[in-house]
Amino acid sequence: KQKTSVFYISPTGSDNNPGTLEKPLATLEAARDKIRAMKTNSELPAGGVTVYLREGRYTLTRSFMLDWRDSGTKDKPIVYRPYRDEEVRVVGGRDIPSEAFKPITNQKIRNRIIEESARDKVLVASLPKLGIRNWTRMRRFGKSIFGDPQPPTFTELFFNNQRMTIARW
Repeated sequence: KQKTSVFYISPTGSDNNPGTLEKPLATLEAARDKIRAMKTNSELPAGGVTVYLREGRYTLTRSFMLDWRDSGTKDKPIVYRPYRDEEVRVVGGRDIPSEAFKPITNQKIRNRIIEESARDKVLVASLPKLGIRNWTRMRRFGKSIFGDPQPPTFTELFFNNQRMTIARW
């Protein structure tokens, strides 16, 4: 069997670690950068490189970017996968505490809700007050609903693993 290089990542790891099972890295970026350095300093090992993610939640604060430098070959693949049968979640979202959602108190906004019976059931959370300032404008069909030609982006809200409808008023 061909020798494969292996790196491990764990939510409890450190990017100052070497990426071994005993001393795992903490982030996908650290593993990617170690592989890039490996490719710069020498060729990929005969069996390629496998990055194992240990069980846990990996919260991304920005996009995890891979480009041409991160490609393996058919004989020397670069693979990211969970370790054994461990459950891994890579999450790009933010948790919003349920207590952040409040009834709408602004009468002008409340009056825009067509169904009067729904007015007390619609809740709102202030994302800037939660430190979330980098959300994108809602888009559909590859164009902004505001008319600017941008690639599609998605803003989603989940509650108890159920997708919620984002207000459209």
